[in-house]
Amino acid sequence: MKKAVKIFSITITVVIVGIIVLVIVFTPSNVLSMPKAPEQCVSFPQKSILADVMELSPEKEDTITSFFSSVGIVTVVNASLVQAGETQTSFHIYDAETFAYRDPIVVWLSNDDKSINAIYYKDNVVFKDNEIIAKVSDFYVSEVERKAMISSSKDYILSALEFPLSAEFKNTWAFDKQEKNIAVQNIVTAQNAFGLKSDLFFQITFNSWYIPISIIIDGQEILENQ
Repeated sequence: MKKAVKIFSITITVVIVGIIVLVIVFTPSNVLSMPKAPEQCVSFPQKSILADVMELSPEKEDTITSFFSSVGIVTVVNASLVQAGETQTSFHIYDAETFAYRDPIVVWLSNDDKSINAIYYKDNVVFKDNEIIAKVSDFYVSEVERKAMISSSKDYILSALEFPLSAEFKNTWAFDKQEKNIAVQNIVTAQNAFGLKSDLFFQITFNSWYIPISIIIDGQEILENQ
C-alpha cells in the first residue's frame, strides 16, 4: 500500500513538472521577457556663449557669426557684456586666436535689432558706419605664424651664439605686427667666452615672406637691413 502511494506521488510530481515545462516551451518569448519601455529623454539645444551673452536668436547668431568671418573673427570662445546704453550695447569677445593675446575684440550691437554698429580691436577700427575698414586678423600674429617664427628665430639665434649648445630660451615670446613686418622678441640664456651664463634679449624682424630683415641680440644688430 505504501509503495503504491509513493508511486502515485511520484507520478503526480512528474505530471506537474511536465506541465510546467510545456507551458515554458510553448509560451511566446515576447511574453516571458517583456521589453522595458524606453526611458524618455528630452534634450534641449544648448546656446553658444555668444548667443547667451548677446541674447541672440539662432537666426541672428548665424547672421552675426557669418559677418564675423568676413572681418577675420574665427570661433568665439569667450564673450562678456561691457556697457549697456539706451540704443546700443558693447561687448568684449575673444576668438580662438585673440584669446592668446588677452586683447578683447570690442563689438557694439544695436539694442533694437541686434545689428552690428561697430567693431574695434587694439584701438584699430575694423567696422564702422556700415563699412569694413580692416580685418581683426590684420592686427595679430596667428598661431600658425607664431609656431613657424619661433622655430626660425631659435635657428637664427643659435647660429649667432658662440656656444649654442648652452642656450636656453625662456618661454616669454612676444610678437608685434607692424604693417607687413612681424617683430619677434624673447630672452635666451647662453654661455659667453668666459664660461659665464647671461640673459640676452633679442629681437628678430621678419618681412611678409618670413625672411629676417633685422636680428638684434643684446642691443647689437647682427644683420644688415635689406
